Amino acid sequence: MLICRFAAGEDIWYGAVDGLDDDDAITEESIVAPIEGHPFVDIRPEGSVLKLADVRLLAPVIPTKVVCVGRTTGRTPRRWVVRFPRNPCCSPSRAQR
Repeated sequence: MLICRFAAGEDIWYGAVDGLDDDDAITEESIVAPIEGHPFVDIRPEGSVLKLADVRLLAPVIPTKVVCVGRTTGRTPRRWVVRFPRNPCCSPSRAQR
């Protein structure tokens, strides 16, 4: 069984994918069954089944952090009065919706 994250209309779900070929490739008969809750805890089918072609696949996880570190260029213009630390620190912050 393959697990995916997908959007159907305005709703976002995790789902169990079925109807793949022998190489686990999507076919015209591929379907996705939405599951309740989070797939890493307990997989419980929601009840309905959708064609995989009718949904939009999303990234498999919801990002909670974005981390950016360092300078963007090694040739900082001299006119910029900016002093960069030798060892930059990291300050993770939560992703905004």
